[in-house]
Amino acid sequence: MNKTLYADRYEQDTQTVSGFWTPLSFYFLAGSELDFLSWVQETGDYTTSRSITRIQGHALNGILEKATLRTLGGYYVDAAEKTEASQNSAGGVAITAL
Repeated sequence: MNKTLYADRYEQDTQTVSGFWTPLSFYFLAGSELDFLSWVQETGDYTTSRSITRIQGHALNGILEKATLRTLGGYYVDAAEKTEASQNSAGGVAITAL
């Protein structure tokens, strides 16, 4: 059985000072209902981002009270449209839940 946690990611554009929301899907890898590992992937026209996360929930009387999310590792690759002047970049990814 596939288990997926859905969330929204907010990213602020530093040039226009506006932001936008994009959906994220965290796919269950291993663990229990309140402490599990998941992977998340975002794919755009020329970008790919993948991360492994640990999500820990805290319940009180069977009701989820709060949760924490930590990135255990991740990367992104930005491959610009293939032209003579194109530049590619890569780096690490960290996801912080607020």
